[in-house]
Amino acid sequence: MAADNDKLNAFLGRFVNDLGAAVHAGMMVIGDHLGHYKALATGFLSSSELAGKTGTDERYVREWLASPAAGGYITYDAEVGKFSVERGAGLRPCRRTPPGIHPGRFRAGARIPEGRAAHH
Repeated sequence: MAADNDKLNAFLGRFVNDLGAAVHAGMMVIGDHLGHYKALATGFLSSSELAGKTGTDERYVREWLASPAAGGYITYDAEVGKFSVERGAGLRPCRRTPPGIHPGRFRAGARIPEGRAAHH
């Protein structure tokens, strides 16, 4: 039986979307737990500046920054080589009241209990 290309493309689109969501859920939890989003809300930071503010390893911070930047959750300014949470974009790293996206709520999707993620 020949595949229906429209149905196949729709299925693949859902699959890729779900896969991306699964990957970003874990990264959102890590960033929230380590204080990365809160620190990025203060302004543009390099990976070394973010590592210094959060007491984390710069190498891992650099790798972490690539994921939310690629997903559009944070902003990257290529001219200065720094990242930030874009104001007004809906991501609420510091406030726990709606509206907005609260990174900690991704904890359920990533199945990481509160207090179980390591800082280093």
